[in-house]
Amino acid sequence: MVGPADRALSDRDRFHQKRLRWLGAAILVVGLTAAGVAYHRAQSDDWATALVRAGTLASGNAKRAENQLKELGGKANVLAADFQDWFVSLWHRRRLAGTLVVLSLAGAGACFFLAHLLNYPPASDHHADPPT
Repeated sequence: MVGPADRALSDRDRFHQKRLRWLGAAILVVGLTAAGVAYHRAQSDDWATALVRAGTLASGNAKRAENQLKELGGKANVLAADFQDWFVSLWHRRRLAGTLVVLSLAGAGACFFLAHLLNYPPASDHHADPPT
Protein backbone atom coordinates (compact mmCIF):
# COMPACT_ATOMS: atom_id res chain seq x y z
CA MET A 1 0.00 0.00 0.00
CA VAL A 2 1.31 3.44 -0.91
CA GLY A 3 1.29 6.00 1.89
CA PRO A 4 1.19 9.79 1.65
CA ALA A 5 4.94 10.04 2.08
CA ASP A 6 5.47 7.88 -1.01
CA ARG A 7 3.25 10.14 -3.09
CA ALA A 8 5.29 13.28 -2.45
CA LEU A 9 6.05 14.97 -5.74
CA SER A 10 9.53 16.05 -6.60
CA ASP A 11 10.18 19.69 -7.50
CA ARG A 12 10.69 18.68 -11.12
CA ASP A 13 7.30 16.89 -11.23
CA ARG A 14 5.57 19.88 -9.64
CA PHE A 15 7.17 22.17 -12.25
CA HIS A 16 6.04 19.94 -15.13
CA GLN A 17 2.59 19.54 -13.62
CA LYS A 18 2.19 23.32 -13.34
CA ARG A 19 3.42 23.81 -16.91
CA LEU A 20 1.01 21.21 -18.26
CA ARG A 21 -1.93 22.81 -16.46
CA TRP A 22 -1.02 26.26 -17.79
CA LEU A 23 -0.58 24.86 -21.28
CA GLY A 24 -3.97 23.10 -21.08
CA ALA A 25 -5.67 26.28 -19.94
CA ALA A 26 -3.99 28.30 -22.71
CA ILE A 27 -5.02 25.77 -25.36
CA LEU A 28 -8.58 25.85 -24.08
CA VAL A 29 -8.85 29.66 -24.01
CA VAL A 30 -7.19 30.23 -27.39
CA GLY A 31 -9.11 27.38 -29.06
CA LEU A 32 -12.52 28.44 -27.78
CA THR A 33 -11.84 32.07 -28.67
CA ALA A 34 -10.80 31.10 -32.20
CA ALA A 35 -13.91 28.91 -32.49
CA GLY A 36 -16.11 31.84 -31.43
CA VAL A 37 -14.52 34.12 -34.01
CA ALA A 38 -14.84 31.48 -36.75
CA TYR A 39 -18.49 30.86 -35.87
CA HIS A 40 -19.31 34.57 -35.85
CA ARG A 41 -17.63 35.18 -39.21
CA ALA A 42 -19.25 32.15 -40.84
CA GLN A 43 -22.84 33.18 -40.11
CA SER A 44 -22.94 35.65 -42.97
CA ASP A 45 -21.50 33.15 -45.47
CA ASP A 46 -23.91 30.26 -44.79
CA TRP A 47 -26.90 31.63 -46.68
CA ALA A 48 -25.01 32.25 -49.91
CA THR A 49 -23.27 28.89 -49.66
CA ALA A 50 -26.57 27.07 -49.18
CA LEU A 51 -28.01 28.68 -52.31
CA VAL A 52 -24.98 27.76 -54.43
CA ARG A 53 -24.95 24.19 -53.10
CA ALA A 54 -28.69 23.76 -53.77
CA GLY A 55 -28.16 24.89 -57.36
CA THR A 56 -25.28 22.45 -57.85
CA LEU A 57 -27.22 19.48 -56.47
CA ALA A 58 -30.32 20.34 -58.45
CA SER A 59 -28.39 20.42 -61.70
CA GLY A 60 -27.49 16.74 -61.47
CA ASN A 61 -23.75 17.33 -61.59
CA ALA A 62 -23.25 15.49 -58.31
CA LYS A 63 -24.87 12.27 -59.57
CA ARG A 64 -22.92 12.40 -62.82
CA ALA A 65 -19.63 12.90 -60.95
CA GLU A 66 -20.44 9.98 -58.63
CA ASN A 67 -21.11 7.69 -61.60
CA GLN A 68 -17.79 8.67 -63.20
CA LEU A 69 -15.95 7.97 -59.96
CA LYS A 70 -17.64 4.58 -59.70
CA GLU A 71 -16.62 3.69 -63.28
CA LEU A 72 -13.01 4.68 -62.68
CA GLY A 73 -12.36 3.13 -59.28
CA GLY A 74 -15.42 1.32 -58.05
CA LYS A 75 -17.32 1.80 -54.81
CA ALA A 76 -14.11 2.31 -52.81
CA ASN A 77 -13.27 5.33 -54.95
CA VAL A 78 -16.69 6.84 -54.25
CA LEU A 79 -16.28 6.23 -50.51
CA ALA A 80 -12.79 7.77 -50.54
CA ALA A 81 -14.09 10.84 -52.37
CA ASP A 82 -16.98 11.18 -49.90
CA PHE A 83 -14.54 10.91 -46.98
CA GLN A 84 -12.28 13.53 -48.53
CA ASP A 85 -15.22 15.89 -49.09
CA TRP A 86 -16.30 15.43 -45.47
CA PHE A 87 -12.79 16.00 -44.12
CA VAL A 88 -12.28 19.13 -46.22
CA SER A 89 -15.66 20.47 -45.06
CA LEU A 90 -14.44 20.36 -41.44
CA TRP A 91 -12.11 23.28 -42.17
CA HIS A 92 -14.66 25.72 -43.61
CA ARG A 93 -17.34 28.03 -42.25
CA ARG A 94 -19.35 26.91 -39.22
CA ARG A 95 -17.86 23.42 -39.18
CA LEU A 96 -14.46 25.01 -38.62
CA ALA A 97 -15.77 26.40 -35.33
CA GLY A 98 -16.90 22.93 -34.24
CA THR A 99 -13.58 21.43 -35.30
CA LEU A 100 -11.70 24.05 -33.27
CA VAL A 101 -13.83 23.33 -30.20
CA VAL A 102 -13.20 19.58 -30.43
CA LEU A 103 -9.46 20.00 -31.03
CA SER A 104 -9.04 22.51 -28.19
CA LEU A 105 -11.00 20.29 -25.77
CA ALA A 106 -8.92 17.27 -26.78
CA GLY A 107 -5.61 19.15 -26.47
CA ALA A 108 -6.50 20.69 -23.12
CA GLY A 109 -7.85 17.38 -21.85
CA ALA A 110 -4.61 15.64 -22.82
CA CYS A 111 -2.55 18.25 -20.96
CA PHE A 112 -4.73 18.01 -17.84
CA PHE A 113 -4.60 14.21 -17.97
CA LEU A 114 -0.80 14.19 -18.23
CA ALA A 115 -0.58 16.64 -15.33
CA HIS A 116 -2.84 14.34 -13.31
CA LEU A 117 -0.62 11.34 -14.09
CA LEU A 118 2.30 13.12 -12.45
CA ASN A 119 0.50 12.73 -9.10
CA TYR A 120 1.19 9.01 -9.09
CA PRO A 121 4.63 7.46 -8.81
CA PRO A 122 5.62 4.85 -11.37
CA ALA A 123 4.92 1.25 -10.43
CA SER A 124 7.88 -0.35 -8.75
CA ASP A 125 9.53 -3.40 -10.24
CA HIS A 126 9.97 -5.02 -6.85
CA HIS A 127 8.00 -8.18 -6.42
CA ALA A 128 7.35 -10.30 -3.39
CA ASP A 129 10.21 -12.38 -2.14
CA PRO A 130 10.87 -15.25 -4.50
CA PRO A 131 10.12 -18.73 -3.15
CA THR A 132 13.13 -20.60 -1.79
